[in-house]
Amino acid sequence: MSKELSISKIPATKSEQEQLASLFIQKVLDGEISAIEAVIQMKSISESISLFLKDNDIREAVIKETEKYGKGETPSYKGAVVQVKETSVKYDFAGCNDIVWDKLNKEKKEVDEKIKQRESFLKLVSTNKTEIDEETGEIYTIFPPARSSTTSYAITFKKQ
Repeated sequence: MSKELSISKIPATKSEQEQLASLFIQKVLDGEISAIEAVIQMKSISESISLFLKDNDIREAVIKETEKYGKGETPSYKGAVVQVKETSVKYDFAGCNDIVWDKLNKEKKEVDEKIKQRESFLKLVSTNKTEIDEETGEIYTIFPPARSSTTSYAITFKKQ
């Protein structure tokens, strides 16, 4: 049952994207294509597209081409619109020389580390455990943490 998924028309709208995905899903459910072959093909396409979309030369080419349009004009293709905008805005507060922020950030890091250590301890608790709070003398019971997981799969491609 070795078949390749194929796209005869690139979807232009979200609705068409959903229809294409549904078509591929149905082909797998109907047994027209192996589920394993389908996810490997889709993962390969997804990673190729991701590499293309993340490429700095492509990003710069799109921005350059978009800037050719006049003010108020927006480039589009089959209804999809391209806009240049700021994304991933980040602030670095460490260089602000703000004593209050520095103190709070230090306290946060200390608390984060204490929480991480306590969570590591709690992961090892497998049965109910009675403890005494050394500060208050209160007796309390620690329960094992609730654990949940989802069974899934991983796909790894060869380097060559």
